[in-house]
Amino acid sequence: MSGSLNKVQIIGHLGLAPKAISTKDGSVFYSTSIATNEHIKKGDHWEQVTEWHQLLFFGKFAKACEHLQKGSYVYLEGKLRNNVWSDVDGNQHRQANIVVTKLEFLDKRTTSSEAKEDSTPISPEQHMANIKAILGDEPLEDSVPSF
Repeated sequence: MSGSLNKVQIIGHLGLAPKAISTKDGSVFYSTSIATNEHIKKGDHWEQVTEWHQLLFFGKFAKACEHLQKGSYVYLEGKLRNNVWSDVDGNQHRQANIVVTKLEFLDKRTTSSEAKEDSTPISPEQHMANIKAILGDEPLEDSVPSF
């Protein structure tokens, strides 16, 4: 196979509200973390193991961060990117980040982040209308600014 694939899919809850970060050129992106859980058998019992993943939101996905908060339940797709840097002592560090390329809100909430009075799930049509209202119909940006 001559091609390659860099795609991540995650469903989980955000660990923190997204934080705005400014780049050298003045553009803004957002960063947060998301938790995924799995159950692993240890002897005769099962343990829940939580894995934390770092997320980066650029372009119109950064705009969608206005509607995200700690605990938001989301489905996302993205590309894995490694950020490499040196600290003040010259030690090299590497952190894997997921650059979000698709985002779906799974919470049963309105787009204004307020919980609905009842727990009736919204229809798929209403869900897509909410997503389009947040993200618009513009084409996605493919470029990711350098840090």
